[in-house]
Amino acid sequence: MSEENPEKLSRQEVKKQLAALTKEFQKLPTTKTRKPQKPDEDKQLDSIQETISYLRVCIKYNVFDLEACRREIKYLREKLESENK
Repeated sequence: MSEENPEKLSRQEVKKQLAALTKEFQKLPTTKTRKPQKPDEDKQLDSIQETISYLRVCIKYNVFDLEACRREIKYLREKLESENK
């Protein structure tokens, strides 16, 4: 197996998991589809929505960071290979 195969598999797995997570988020009710019955429920729903928003930002950042790391690793490998020749 080449060293790039695990990276490609890892990328595919990340994409698959992100797609599954997105589907789960879409299943959650929003304030437009469900009206809270009590003030406590309203606070809980707001808290859950804030947490989901935060998780989305974290996921986007992690995907960005992962891509940046992969680019950096590729650059460093190429630089190392060129120095060894």
